[in-house]
Amino acid sequence: MQQWSQNFNINSNKFVGMKGQRNILIYHPTPTVVISNNELFVSDDGANGGSARELIAVLGVAPTVTAGGIVVQNNFFTTGSGGKGIRIENASTYGANLAINNNHFGGVDGLAIQNSGTGTVTATCNWYGTASAGLIAAKISGTGINYTPWLVGSGDGAAFGFQPTADCNGTGTPPVITCPIAPTSPISCPAAPVFGTATATYSCGSSIPISFADVDVAGSCAGTYVRTRTWTATDDCGNTATCSQSVTVQDMTAPVLTCAADETIGCDESTDPSNTGSSTATDNCGTPAVTYSDAAGQLFPSTFPGGTALQGRARWGIAVLRSLVYWRHCWPEPEPGRHTGMGDWHGLCL
Repeated sequence: MQQWSQNFNINSNKFVGMKGQRNILIYHPTPTVVISNNELFVSDDGANGGSARELIAVLGVAPTVTAGGIVVQNNFFTTGSGGKGIRIENASTYGANLAINNNHFGGVDGLAIQNSGTGTVTATCNWYGTASAGLIAAKISGTGINYTPWLVGSGDGAAFGFQPTADCNGTGTPPVITCPIAPTSPISCPAAPVFGTATATYSCGSSIPISFADVDVAGSCAGTYVRTRTWTATDDCGNTATCSQSVTVQDMTAPVLTCAADETIGCDESTDPSNTGSSTATDNCGTPAVTYSDAAGQLFPSTFPGGTALQGRARWGIAVLRSLVYWRHCWPEPEPGRHTGMGDWHGLCL
């Protein structure tokens, strides 16, 4: 298409089997060119396999364009391997009057839009086969291309060409996520952390569920840990935002100890728990370990309680067993005619 005085409208065409690789070449544009509601397909040019060039090329050296400019809208693009959608040269000539809107570039394998000039190209509400900001950026080449917002879906309401039905609110702006009110921390086991619900606002899409994941780091004793919950909000464009909260679970309650019952044993019997009984304990955060120790016996003067003197030796023994204190009076067999020897144990739970 060379320079003409009249406007051109290229509408509602299906380009199949084009031999020149490009479906449309604009060279020295006219005052207004409108390309709309077309279905453009890869060229079947044998020399280049139909994949080397673009479906629409805007070329020329210092063409003259009036206020009408060039509008490419509501078209459906499909290329082969490496094929491009639209390539623009000398974009500064067209200024803000070069608009590429509401097109379907989902079938374009290579670049969707390439601007080799220095001007500004308005390219909004197009579908690029994805709503991901990073993937869309890879489909755009050159400076001065304003391609936000973009379509967040490929819905098509037209029988011919492309009439988008998805929202056009795709941007590279991530959601804004807000964590709930800080939970109570620390807490005592066996209580479990209780978190609220995070909320988010979106530039791309709305009412999208927020996911979360918990990570526990074990503490130094049984039943204790730190739980960190991280919420993630992901919008329709693949942008994400996160926030986290932590709750510390501690052992703040002492175990409950139940002493073994008092026992009376002989002087020469063992004080081991297997013979005298074992104490038990319970704990909110795990199974406590119960240990014991016995105090060594001690020698006292050879008298009966109350001051009565003994003939022979006397021994006063004390043993501590699992928070129990035992004391023993043990007198040996006296000489004939003296007081009868005796021995007994007494216990006290401390």
